Amino acid sequence: MKSYFYEIKPKDAFHPISAKFSLELSSGIIALINVIYFSTMDQKRVLIAANELLASDDIIISTSERNAIAKPHSNKKTHKQDRQPQAEEDEDRTDNQEDESFFCNEHKQERKTLLGPSRAFSEDPSLRTRAWKGFPWIKSGIRALARKNGHRVHPTSSTEVPVQKILDRQVGSLYLYLSVLIVLLSGSQLGWEITQLNLSTFHSQDDCARRPIQDGKCIIFPGHSSVEWVVAVVSWVVGAALGSLSASSPGDQFGRRFVILMNAILMVLGAALQTFAPAISVFSLGRFFSGVCSGSATTIASIFLAEIGPEHQRASFVVAFQVAGSLGLVAITSAHFAVSGSATSWRWIMMVPMCLGGIQLLFMPFFLVESPTWLLRKHKVQDAAVAYSRLYRGGSFEKLQAQVRAEQEASRQLESSHQMNAFQSLAAFFKESTSSRNRTQFYLSILLCIARQFGGVSAVFYYSSSIFTRAGIPDPRVGNLILSMFNVSTVFTVCTFMKHIPRRKALLFGISGMIFASIGMTLALIRQSMVAIAFTAMYVTCNSMSLGTLPFLVSAEVLPEHIRSKGLSISSCVNWVANLCIGIAFPSIAQALGNYAFTPFTILLVFFWIILYSFLPETKSRSSEDIQLGFLESKRSFLRQPKQVGSVCDSKLEAGDGNFIVQHLAKFRRASLEMIQVSIPSISQSA
Repeated sequence: MKSYFYEIKPKDAFHPISAKFSLELSSGIIALINVIYFSTMDQKRVLIAANELLASDDIIISTSERNAIAKPHSNKKTHKQDRQPQAEEDEDRTDNQEDESFFCNEHKQERKTLLGPSRAFSEDPSLRTRAWKGFPWIKSGIRALARKNGHRVHPTSSTEVPVQKILDRQVGSLYLYLSVLIVLLSGSQLGWEITQLNLSTFHSQDDCARRPIQDGKCIIFPGHSSVEWVVAVVSWVVGAALGSLSASSPGDQFGRRFVILMNAILMVLGAALQTFAPAISVFSLGRFFSGVCSGSATTIASIFLAEIGPEHQRASFVVAFQVAGSLGLVAITSAHFAVSGSATSWRWIMMVPMCLGGIQLLFMPFFLVESPTWLLRKHKVQDAAVAYSRLYRGGSFEKLQAQVRAEQEASRQLESSHQMNAFQSLAAFFKESTSSRNRTQFYLSILLCIARQFGGVSAVFYYSSSIFTRAGIPDPRVGNLILSMFNVSTVFTVCTFMKHIPRRKALLFGISGMIFASIGMTLALIRQSMVAIAFTAMYVTCNSMSLGTLPFLVSAEVLPEHIRSKGLSISSCVNWVANLCIGIAFPSIAQALGNYAFTPFTILLVFFWIILYSFLPETKSRSSEDIQLGFLESKRSFLRQPKQVGSVCDSKLEAGDGNFIVQHLAKFRRASLEMIQVSIPSISQSA
C-alpha cells in the first residue's frame, strides 16, 4: 500500500472557528447525515483521515493510538507499486514523530500529514481544502467517529479558541430537543390562555347589558355581568400566581419531570372544564386550573431548560419558552377569525389546550428525560449519567458533577446541618436573599418582573380590542393579529441571537422605545387615528426585545446559585401578582383617564429605566461567580473613602457616607482640580 505525503502551510489549516461552527451544525438533522455518511465508509480509513484533519486544528491522536489503527486499504487504480512493509512502517513512524514535534511547536515549521487515498485527501492541497470547506459537517462527523471508537483527541498547543473546549462542548442529542419541545407545549398553552378571551364577541359591556341579547354578541354565557366576566378573567391570573409560587418545592423534591407531568394533567383538566362548562362559575374554575398550570410551567420550565441546555445555548433555551408563548398568541388571534358567532363556536377554542396537554401526556413517558443536575443533587449518580448520555453527544459529566457539588456546598452554608421545617427554610432564604451581599440581586430580579407587567404590555394584550375600537378600527381582530405577528417575530429574533445580545443594553434600549411608543399611542388615541396600530406594534416589539423576554433570564443570571431556585419562584409569583393588579385595575384606569390611560405606564417606564441604568450590570458572557464578584466590588467602591489628591475638601467626605450624588460630585471636583493643577502650576501651588 502506498501513502501520499505533502507539505501543509499554516494558511492551509482549517481555522478553529470553522471547527466550532461545524460542531454547531452537526446537531439535529446534520447529525443524521453524519451517521448515514460514515456508516458507508470504512472506519479505519476514516480514523487515518481524522488524524490529518484534526491536526489542522492543533489536535492529534497520540502515537500509540495511531499505531493501533490499521492502515487504509490499497487502491489498485492509483497505487500500482507497493513498497516494502518494513520500510513503510519505519517511514510512517518517523513521519508521525515529526508531525507531533511540529504540532507542539505551534506551526512554526512546515508539517507532513498522512492522507488516505480518497479524493477528499488529494495530494493537491487546493483540492483537499475545497472538499472539506464544501462539506463542513464531515469534519464534525470525523470528530464524533474518532471519539466514538475510543480514541482520545487532545490539543497540543494553545490557540485563540481552545479546541479542547470545543470538543468538550455539550452537543444536544435527539432526546434533548424532543424534551425541549415537550416542555415548550406549556409555553404555547400560556400564550393561548393570555388572550383567549380578548374578543369583543365574547364580552362587551354594552352588548352584554342590552336586553334582549343580539345574535352573535356576548356568546359566552349570554347575559353574564361585568363582575362575573372579571372573575373569569382574573381567576386564571390568580391560579398562575399560586402555581408559580408552589412549583419550586415539588420540583426540588420530586423532580422536574414530575412537575411537568402534573402540569399536563392540570392543563387537560382546566381545558375540559372550560370546554364543557354548564355555567360561568364552572368556566372560571377551569380558568383557575389552567392558570395554575401556566404559572407552574413558567417557573419549572425556566429551571428545567436552564439545567438541560448546553452551555453555549442555555440562554436561547430559556428564551425559547417565550417564543412558544408568542406562537400561542399568534395561534389564538388567528383562531378568533374562525369564531362564527354561534352559541357553541367558542367551545372549540377552549378545547385546544386540552389537545396540547394530551400530546404532552402521550410523549412524555418516552422522550422527556429528567434533568441530570437534579438527579445529581439527589445523589442518583448512575441515573444522572444515563440521563446525561441520552441528552448530549459529548461534554464532560465530571464537570457537571463538580458544579453540582459546589452548589450543594453553598446550600449547606445557607441551611443548618439539622433538619428544618418549611417555615425555617423560607425564613433562612429571606434572611440570605436580603443580606448585604445578595439584596441588590434579589431586588433587581423582583423589579424586573414588576417592570415586565407594569410596563403595560399586559393591558395591551388583555384589552387591545377596546383600544383599537376607540381608535376607530372596525375589526379589532386585525389589530390583534398584527400585534401577535410583531411579537412572535421579535421574540424569535431575540431567541436566535440571544448569545450575541447584551442584556443591559437590550433592556435599556427596549424600555426607551416603549416610552416613545406609549407617548405616540396616547396621542393617536386622542386623535382617534389608525396610527395607533403602528405605535402599539412598536410598543409590543420593543417590549418583546426587552421586558417581554429578558427578565427571567437576567434574574437567573444575577441571582446567586444557592438562592436561584426559590428566588425565581418568588420573582415569578411577583410577576403574576403584578399581572393580576393590571388585569383588575386597568379597566378602571381606562374608564377614568380615557385616552390618557397609558400615561401611568409611561411614568413607570421612565422610573424603571433609571433604576436599571443605575444598578443592573451587564451579564452577557459572564460566569455566575464573576457577576457576584462584580456586585460585591460595586458595593465596596460605593462605600469606599475617596482618595485625596490635593484638596482639603476631599477629607470631609466620610467612608460610610454612601451618598451617591455627593460622591460623584467629589469625583468631578477632584478631576477638575487635577486638570487645573496640570494646566496652571500657579493655581496648584496656591491650592
